[in-house]
Amino acid sequence: MFEYGPYYRSVGEGKLDVARLEKLRAGDSSWLIESLETELDGHLLVLSNYEDTVPPGDRSQDFYVSLRRIAAYRRAHPRPPFPGVDGPNADALLQKALTMAEHGSGLKTAP
Repeated sequence: MFEYGPYYRSVGEGKLDVARLEKLRAGDSSWLIESLETELDGHLLVLSNYEDTVPPGDRSQDFYVSLRRIAAYRRAHPRPPFPGVDGPNADALLQKALTMAEHGSGLKTAP
């Protein structure tokens, strides 16, 4: 069943893309922005475990360059505490990911 995961993930993401496109075409950009902000927070929750999971020798400078761009965006567009997902723990993980953006100097770049 695990091998079918990409199909289920893609159909779910496709469904969300359609909802976003429909809202945007109907002129409702606020819903789209909130949807993307929530998705970005979800990505940050996953990314917060990068240094706990990926050994130092396998870490990529490109990862940190991208994370710095995300962190710069979040500084320019801060959000209130993450609602509904383990409250304070989620906020701590988001902050961990954003702080991690400053790590990684001198690492290899992707081939």
